[in-house]
Amino acid sequence: MNAEQRMVDVESVQSAARRLGVCPRTVRRMIADGRLPSYRIGDRLIRVQRADVDALVWRAS
Repeated sequence: MNAEQRMVDVESVQSAARRLGVCPRTVRRMIADGRLPSYRIGDRLIRVQRADVDALVWRAS
């Protein structure tokens, strides 16, 4: 898998929050608590893998 393919499989905190039905602050809290793995790009950008968000959606339903 190359870098482009990996970037397609990640999403922003805001996008993850919409999919989970929570506010972005809650997603950041999940990241801080270790419930949702994340990747920092530079100083400001935080991305999460779609598969990890999908797993949270499945656990919640």
